[in-house]
Amino acid sequence: MSPAEFRWTVSPERALVRLRLEGELDLSTADTFHEAVLDLMETGWTLILVDLGGLTFMDSSGLRAAFELDSEASRRGIALRLTGASDDISRLFSLTGLSRRLHMAPATNGQIAEG
Repeated sequence: MSPAEFRWTVSPERALVRLRLEGELDLSTADTFHEAVLDLMETGWTLILVDLGGLTFMDSSGLRAAFELDSEASRRGIALRLTGASDDISRLFSLTGLSRRLHMAPATNGQIAEG
């Protein structure tokens, strides 16, 4: 996969659906991410786990999309959780204050913390 590519994989699991992002989440791919999560909301999933573990880069467009999706999920009564962020991406969320606003779920053995 070239550095500018972006992919995602959807994996339905019993009570949740996991969306694993890979590549770069930036201005050119943020809308695709946004639409993918909105589609899951429209499908009726009430717990969506966005796994950031495959991201190699994220810019402010990715942050904006995550923030907007979190707001939309809250409006709809849907739990949206972010997990698997690298140290660099976690730092980006921390520096912008979004780590306090968004639900960053720790990942352990494929499970997520509720809440």
